[in-house]
Amino acid sequence: MQLAGDATEEDDRTRSSTLSFRPAPRLPGATGWMDTYVGTVAPSREHWQAADGGMHSRIVASNGRVVCASIRPSTVQEFFNPSMSAAVTMLRDCGRERPEPRQVGDPWERAATD
Repeated sequence: MQLAGDATEEDDRTRSSTLSFRPAPRLPGATGWMDTYVGTVAPSREHWQAADGGMHSRIVASNGRVVCASIRPSTVQEFFNPSMSAAVTMLRDCGRERPEPRQVGDPWERAATD
């Protein structure tokens, strides 16, 4: 005959063994050809002034899009009357920057995703 206290202890042992933490198994998965085309890149901005006085920038967004900006140098008239200057910022699409290629190592280890 089983007492009520014994059943409770047995249930606790069964419950603790079934609810214990077990790490998830590693998933198979090798890197594919598309991994070099997708992913995030480090956003950055370069800004410089050319010898003729023009201002230039190269802006890289986190999705890889590159935008180039430039302002032509001021003329003599614009230099002496800057409020009448017609020098405006010109933007153009300069392409895309690819993310760094992933290291191909153990195919059973997947890289952490952000």
